[in-house]
Amino acid sequence: MKEYFRFNSGIHNFWPLYETIKAYYPLGILESESDAITLHETYPGYQQIASIIEDNLFDAKNYQERWGSFNKFLRKKFKRKISGSINTFSPCFSGCLTLEESDTPTYLVAKEIHFVISLLGPYYTLYGVDSSTLMLALDHKRANSLGIDQARYPTIHAITVSPHLEYEAAFLQLKHKIVEWFPNYKFVPYAIHQMRLRGLSTNSVNPKGKNQIFCALFKPDLAPNLPTRGDKWYGFAEWPQEKVPTSEDERNQQLQAAQEEKNRQLLEAHIQRQSAGSVLEVSIHKVWKFKTAKQLPGEGHGIGMMSLEMFDTLDLIDPNELLYTTQEAGPVKSSLYSIVGNVLSIHSWDVHLGSYFRFLVTDLSASQLRLILHLDFVKGRKILKGNIVELLLELQE
Repeated sequence: MKEYFRFNSGIHNFWPLYETIKAYYPLGILESESDAITLHETYPGYQQIASIIEDNLFDAKNYQERWGSFNKFLRKKFKRKISGSINTFSPCFSGCLTLEESDTPTYLVAKEIHFVISLLGPYYTLYGVDSSTLMLALDHKRANSLGIDQARYPTIHAITVSPHLEYEAAFLQLKHKIVEWFPNYKFVPYAIHQMRLRGLSTNSVNPKGKNQIFCALFKPDLAPNLPTRGDKWYGFAEWPQEKVPTSEDERNQQLQAAQEEKNRQLLEAHIQRQSAGSVLEVSIHKVWKFKTAKQLPGEGHGIGMMSLEMFDTLDLIDPNELLYTTQEAGPVKSSLYSIVGNVLSIHSWDVHLGSYFRFLVTDLSASQLRLILHLDFVKGRKILKGNIVELLLELQE
């Protein structure tokens, strides 16, 4: 069954493959095989391909620098048999990593991972190959004319097109090493490179592959319709479609940017306020962090913490307005306050207690603040007086 080039363009973007092929091959202009012969001799794209192949594979210096060194890199990493190969008319460098091999005088069984790297664009693919070759006797007449008494009859039993079962570890390792050497290259999934392009004409010797993407980008010797193992769509994740932002997306981005800028300014203002009082300076106008609380005996005994909303962080940098956070998660709150002598009065912290309590500053250093919460509440028969609790705060880092 022939499947022509198609994909969900809302999710994936394989158009670069099409654009590369269109840049080198004629699409939809052939009417006969004789046209193909003439076209292969004169079409500028074919001439470019021939020049690229010549430059990469048949210039000894370039081949050694670009592909010989890559082969050495793989051999060093894998410590296995790795062979590189070239096809005279194919725009790719190819090779195989041998995982297992059993060789006898009558047969050869091999398990290999083949890889191909395109010379036309930043693309590569790889696949496992399970194959066998039988050495069978020739009749005497043919044996005498060829000077051999056996012929090789190879066949491919299956190809593994993703990291699957016994191929998984080596497949992923080889893929990683290819990307390490060619960092901008993308893996072309089997399901895509086996598709065909209508009107495509390559110079493939295999008539079934003349309009196949694999043949155009790589080489013609991966026969279509071979038995496969693994996930044919493996690698699709490397080809995501970039979302075109809508007007709503742009508005959301603007709102997010505005909020981020507001947060940045708040943070900068906080840092500036905090830096206004040096950590070495003895001043109450800093940002303090709650450390411990100790209930005090005496007149206030039994009153405890009442229902007061105890703070976790206390920002006294501003001489008139404090900021604080409570020990229960919530937004930053504020209140007016004043300091007279060693008495710190918070004017609107608790609406029920109003002005009936204050803090006594009993100790102040560059890094510690000690406060006593004092309550003086008389309402009818209800009398609550005395020092309630001692609070120890540390400088907020």
